[in-house]
Amino acid sequence: MSGQISPERSRRTLRNARFSNNDLISSISPYQYLASVLAKYLHCMKWTLISTSSTGIKEYHLTNDNQVILMLKYSIEQQSVRIRVSFANEHLVFLMEPTGFANRIFIKSAYGVELGKFLYNSRSKTGNIDINKAVLQYIVIDSNPFKLIIHKRSRQEPMAVCHLPVNSAGLSIYEYACFVLSVYWYTAVNASNKV
Repeated sequence: MSGQISPERSRRTLRNARFSNNDLISSISPYQYLASVLAKYLHCMKWTLISTSSTGIKEYHLTNDNQVILMLKYSIEQQSVRIRVSFANEHLVFLMEPTGFANRIFIKSAYGVELGKFLYNSRSKTGNIDINKAVLQYIVIDSNPFKLIIHKRSRQEPMAVCHLPVNSAGLSIYEYACFVLSVYWYTAVNASNKV
């Protein structure tokens, strides 16, 4: 184990570290601190709110190096999401249905077949999505700009880091579900096109 830092030593280092504005790091969890540090050094994609129609449909674009790689339309009224991956001529439609718990959503196909569930912890701004036998975890970083970090196996190896829209403080749990689901689907389609 030479060259590795013990978990206790890394926790102690995080506890004793200070931010530039002299706030103690103990005001956030060590995981949130690690995620914010990773987000600074990783290449970030960016979600942008393009339009909000009078019928309650919000359109978002996910850009990477100023190229639109994914388009998302979220219908507030129907609790549905349409995803279009730009390089694959593919449109996907998902329905979101509340489970009776404030922090859980069932994700269904356009035909009503249950595909998975989305869980959100509003206190720690973390959660997971379980879809197609894949479990992804995510965290929302409350910084300027807000960031969404998605990882599959290891928190230290995120699969995607995305800047959220400017007005992210008012996003609903359904919009977070849309973002995580879209990024998952983008990576799945991207991986299948490389094979």
